[in-house]
Amino acid sequence: LNNRAYFSSNDTEAKELFNGFSEEAKNSFYGQALKKQIFPKTLKGKSVPEFSLPDRNEKVYSMKELSKGKKCVLIDFWASWCGPCRAENPHVKELYEKYHDKGLEVISVSLDDKKDKWQKAIEQDGLPWIHVSDLQAWGNPLVKMLGIQGIPYLIVLDKDNRIVGTRLRGEQLDRCVMETIR
Repeated sequence: LNNRAYFSSNDTEAKELFNGFSEEAKNSFYGQALKKQIFPKTLKGKSVPEFSLPDRNEKVYSMKELSKGKKCVLIDFWASWCGPCRAENPHVKELYEKYHDKGLEVISVSLDDKKDKWQKAIEQDGLPWIHVSDLQAWGNPLVKMLGIQGIPYLIVLDKDNRIVGTRLRGEQLDRCVMETIR
């Protein structure tokens, strides 16, 4: 399954197909991986676990210090090699420029495993916020804890670090950020 989402959580056909599998197939390694993609656990209302990750210059940032005093935090899981992630970057940059002075912080967590490609993408896309990565790609413990199966994956947190939105893009993301900052 290559850690990429093949079905959306709203894909009724995929859910019906999965439910038609034998118990043996459902409980197999691939069946369980598919189940996580089709029936994702909701993170809404939960807190993001405390984490610490290094930036491009090896300075370690914790979630606690990154979110302190912010009304809204957007955690953007992405990678330099991810076309949809790179296509979403201008939109996230626009949100950052519009709302940063009003209390928005953006934290990008890269799923890259090559530092030079990660740094080059940040520079090419002109992304001014904090970027962190342990360069473990899909092996990143935070990615595993949150059950992230595909990117881009954006999480919106309120001032108390509770998740108010996940997997949002475009107008849905704008609306969630705007309502959270109020």
